[in-house]
Amino acid sequence: MKAATVYAVILLFGMSFIGCDAKDDDNGGVNNTSLLEDEFSAEQEEIKGVFAGIEQSLRDGDMDKLISYHAYGP
Repeated sequence: MKAATVYAVILLFGMSFIGCDAKDDDNGGVNNTSLLEDEFSAEQEEIKGVFAGIEQSLRDGDMDKLISYHAYGP
């Protein structure tokens, strides 16, 4: 039983090393966008607009519009 477990562990590690090719030319669908360095200005403006709409609906007391922001959009 112990030999089967050791064999399974060695097999899993071997398959993981074979599957990881460092010189793979195709990025495999991975997006090379840096989440830490890119500004994403369009998305920031969209979020600022949503926050401004939430603030305005709070000031106006418009609960129906405020509830509509629950799904992230008016």
